[in-house]
Amino acid sequence: MNPIRNYYVKLPLACGVDEELASEFERHLGELYDIDGRRKDGPLARKPGQTVAERMDLAFAGWMDKAEDYEGIEYGYRLGIYIPKMYGLNKKGEGDAHELAVEKAELMVLQPKFPKISALMTVADASTVGLLVNGVAGPLTSWN
Repeated sequence: MNPIRNYYVKLPLACGVDEELASEFERHLGELYDIDGRRKDGPLARKPGQTVAERMDLAFAGWMDKAEDYEGIEYGYRLGIYIPKMYGLNKKGEGDAHELAVEKAELMVLQPKFPKISALMTVADASTVGLLVNGVAGPLTSWN
């Protein structure tokens, strides 16, 4: 499974959503991600004037108020927004490199508090989204 897809579909469970309900969100989020991968105008596609956070809100809708780990939700959300921002910077040269370096540093400090979320995606891995490693496309090279 694509590590980025895995992050978003498994995040509700990692944040403390009841296992049965989390499996429903996993199915829904997986379908959302797959549709987005098949269509250039998918539900998470970039739209003019829309922020990354606004674009990604659909991936967090419905489950955040069902989770028990409120700090985990905040961290997971921040990392979930950082991932596409890094893709934009690394792959397309979009975004503010300094702002993202500050966000990376802050997330790195928080990461040890959230081992269930870090098992899905580390900040270091999220920082490489969109990059070629030694000229080779890796599992975090493409959004889909």
